[in-house]
Amino acid sequence: MENLSYEMLIQAYRAALKLNVDDEFIELLKQEMKRRERQQDNAPGFRSTR
Repeated sequence: MENLSYEMLIQAYRAALKLNVDDEFIELLKQEMKRRERQQDNAPGFRSTR
């Protein structure tokens, strides 16, 4: 999952919700998104485009 770009991670999450896949997989995607958001918040000078 670390090899996915953030945009692809979001797309995978949305697709997983639409396809009603296993809750554990959706939770893994959410955890990875939160982990990346924390990393961005801690990066000096990083500006999010969201």
